[in-house]
Amino acid sequence: MRLRPLIGLGVLFAVAALHLVAIVASSVNLPYMDEWEALTGSTLAPALNWSWVFMPHNEHRIVPTKILTWILYKSTGWHHIANVVCNFFLYLAELCAFIWMTRRAGSSRTVHDTGGLTTAEFIWCLLGLSGLAWENPTGDSGYLGSLHWLLRIRFPLASFARRPWRVSWRRGQWQV
Repeated sequence: MRLRPLIGLGVLFAVAALHLVAIVASSVNLPYMDEWEALTGSTLAPALNWSWVFMPHNEHRIVPTKILTWILYKSTGWHHIANVVCNFFLYLAELCAFIWMTRRAGSSRTVHDTGGLTTAEFIWCLLGLSGLAWENPTGDSGYLGSLHWLLRIRFPLASFARRPWRVSWRRGQWQV
C-alpha cells in the first residue's frame, strides 16, 4: 500500500482521537438543555416505559434516542459523559457510512484505484471531525441525537436506492 493513503488515514485518526479527548476533558456529568426532561418523574424507570418512549419531546418523537438513553441509563446509571462518548462513536460511524455511500454510488475506479480516501472524502471527514459544529458529534439526548439517527438510517438507504436493481433470467438463474 502506498504511503499517502496511510498518512491521510493517520491524520483523520489523530484528529478523531484529539476530538474525543477534548470532548471527554470538557464534559461534565450534568444534563444539557432539554436533557433535564429525561430526569423527571418515572421516565427512566427500571423497566422500559413504552408510553415515555413514544411521548412527544417538544414537537418531536425521538424514539431511537430515548431507547439509547434508557440503555445507557441502565448500563451506566445516567453517566452523562458515557452518553456523549457513545454519541461521538455513533457520529464516527455516520461519517464512515457517508464515505461508504459515496463510494458505492461512485464508479469502480473510485473504489479500487485510489487505495485510500479521495481528496473530497478526506476534506469531508476532516470538517466533520473538526470542532466547527461542536454540538453535532456529541449530540445530546434530545433532538440532535434524533437527527443523527435519522441520518444513520438514510445514508445506507440512499446508497441502496442509487444502485440500479434489475432482475433478469439467464441460464436458469435469477440475477439481481
